[in-house]
Amino acid sequence: MVSTTSSDTRQKIADQVRDSARAALDNRAAEDTARLQILGLLLDPELNAIERAMHSYEHGNPFPTTEREQIAAYVTRAVERKVLNGGTDVVQLDDLVHRSPVAWIDRFARACIPSGVSEVRRSRDRTAPTPALPTSWTPVVDSAEEAFLLREHEDVVDTVTSVVETWESRSMSKHEHVREVAKVLRTLRGVPAPHVRGMTERRWVAGLIETEAGQQQIVDSLLAFRDLASGDPTWEQMEVDDRLLDLWIDYDADQAHTLATGGMNVLVAIVRGAVELPPRPQEAQRVAVRRMAKGMSSETGWSSLVMELERAWVGEFFSARPARDNMDRRSDEQAEAERAAEAAAWPEVAERAVSFPGAPLGTKVRTTVDVARWLENALAASTRR
Repeated sequence: MVSTTSSDTRQKIADQVRDSARAALDNRAAEDTARLQILGLLLDPELNAIERAMHSYEHGNPFPTTEREQIAAYVTRAVERKVLNGGTDVVQLDDLVHRSPVAWIDRFARACIPSGVSEVRRSRDRTAPTPALPTSWTPVVDSAEEAFLLREHEDVVDTVTSVVETWESRSMSKHEHVREVAKVLRTLRGVPAPHVRGMTERRWVAGLIETEAGQQQIVDSLLAFRDLASGDPTWEQMEVDDRLLDLWIDYDADQAHTLATGGMNVLVAIVRGAVELPPRPQEAQRVAVRRMAKGMSSETGWSSLVMELERAWVGEFFSARPARDNMDRRSDEQAEAERAAEAAAWPEVAERAVSFPGAPLGTKVRTTVDVARWLENALAASTRR
């Protein structure tokens, strides 16, 4: 018998869903995070929505265990698509605010079950093995694929709810939120992180993704990569910018197809997680990094070089502003222009650090990449203190 859900639990979850939806309506930049939180709430085991929908459909005639788990996995994926995906078919945040989100998940999950039953049974018929003579041992699960399907529903719920719960106990920056959202979405889709060649390309994609036209270019690049990987591209796809095609070099055709059919919002959030630049370090952290670097040598000229080096490194590898800085009165254009001017000095200044007499940063620091890594480690050390 399915366990009941108390009215207090239903009301608590409904209120939390409404709060997340309102926050996203007030700040569209937070929509990806809010939708993940909403998904976690709607799939919360305390609410038990999918199990209750299954029980309602069965009318006392339960499905076989394996089939039941597969149908539940199908419904879970349908809920995931409805909450996370972009386009006209996604559940609207306004509806979640002004109607009962718990009543909505009850109706939606129940409505998905008939198609889930049909899909699972069609799949079983397609893959049914040729009957064989019985053996002395019959496995409980018929195949590795079936074993995966048995775990899939539980894994999706655990992944979303456990990660979202940690967000509530952590004070994360926008950069951390963006990267966490992307990480969860990649886990749910089973795809790798997009590949970004270098900082120039990273900043270019980061700018592109802020416009609707740019987002569509990124979607088109994934479709082009999928078709190129499958050996069936169109002539137009052969002209897609290499910087965009390079995002997908760690994907195979199946992964590209999975992400391409998952909705624009999901795809954009995953790419944004790969290109989002960390906020500029706080001044106290920068002072600590400079002090650490200066202490590596007493040679004349090293101290002044460290000042140039640290300034150029911050300009090259961080965004134009620190997190939670309400005192900066510069316009975005001014802040970015100053950052770009600092970053322009990075290659030359880093080379000077590599070739400085006595190798202050260590004999293993031989390239500008090594210099950047040394400074990153120094920043991490200063943050842990």
